Amino acid sequence: MAGPAVAVDTGDYLLIQDGLQMQHIRLVEVRDDTLVHLQDGLWMNVDLRRCIAVLDTTKKPPLASTGLLVLADGQRFPGAPIPESGEDEDVLSWNHRWLGRLDVSLDDVRSVHFRPGARIPSDGSGDVVILGNGDRLDGLIVSLNDPLVIEQDLDGQRELVEVPRANVAAVRLVSVAKTPSGRRVWMDDGTVLDVSSIQVGDDGFVRLRSKWHSAADKPVVLRLADLDSILLDAERLLPLAAITPSRVQGPATRYLVPDPLVLEPDASLQVSPIEIRGPLVARYTLPDRCRRFAAEAYIPIGAQTWADFELIIRSDDEEVFRARINADNPYVAINVPLSGTEMTIELTEGANGPIRDRLILDFPMLLLGDE
Repeated sequence: MAGPAVAVDTGDYLLIQDGLQMQHIRLVEVRDDTLVHLQDGLWMNVDLRRCIAVLDTTKKPPLASTGLLVLADGQRFPGAPIPESGEDEDVLSWNHRWLGRLDVSLDDVRSVHFRPGARIPSDGSGDVVILGNGDRLDGLIVSLNDPLVIEQDLDGQRELVEVPRANVAAVRLVSVAKTPSGRRVWMDDGTVLDVSSIQVGDDGFVRLRSKWHSAADKPVVLRLADLDSILLDAERLLPLAAITPSRVQGPATRYLVPDPLVLEPDASLQVSPIEIRGPLVARYTLPDRCRRFAAEAYIPIGAQTWADFELIIRSDDEEVFRARINADNPYVAINVPLSGTEMTIELTEGANGPIRDRLILDFPMLLLGDE
């Protein structure tokens, strides 16, 4: 098919289409209704309605070098708070390198890292403030301005405690999780942004608009080389890493049964590889409208000498996939239909016993949709 001249080398991407079909492509252009890629010297036009996501598989999550604001819907903004005085205590003003000033309601905030790489505990029923010296304050965050204000129960009395923001490493707020919709991009600098429009040009640049822009603003122009991925339809893709197994079981002879391990929690598209150590059965409760599961499964190189097991996947009690995986067959592609409310992933004990029976699920994804 004829298409535009390729002005730059846009790099290899993984195109995820209807049915979770995955194809490595040379991305050229994304228009409002068409994706263009180069294949065997020909330009191929794909209806954008058939496309779910585009992912650069060579990129890794960036190392934290700035502060980070994370919203309840999963958007992420590297940057730093803007010093303010006397402004709305229910709003956090944040500076992002290429979006500029963002005024965010506290109700929309999941967490803030004021210091790069600060760790936030996931336990606790209320808001959490982590100080620079490692101390922890629990309560209800009233304001993220300077000073930060948290309401605490001190000896049975509710008191407001002020903390200079320079002394705060990170905070976590109890917020209602929000499901993304529409289109979302992941960038090299760690930005995760919902966009109202996005175009990839054959000149090697990305032009996008978001809710943070007014109608009079010009689109943000970024290099395609800075783009990690585009989620074109958030309502059809659910990463398996976003679901916690409802139950993990092992044989009675196994003293400790480790849960499946999410290896890259901040992976682009949230499609993190998952490591499973057998023998075990991991059970996942599926959301409504879950229609298909796909992944690339392989034995890590260091385990291929001894690993030998069967991988079995079931939809409720119906077996939908089975493969023997060992040194002679270390890789299998999975793409199976699901029709029940539970998916189980089982690793059986193979010929060499449970010695180094390790499996990596790469790009593990669930397809959502109507019949």
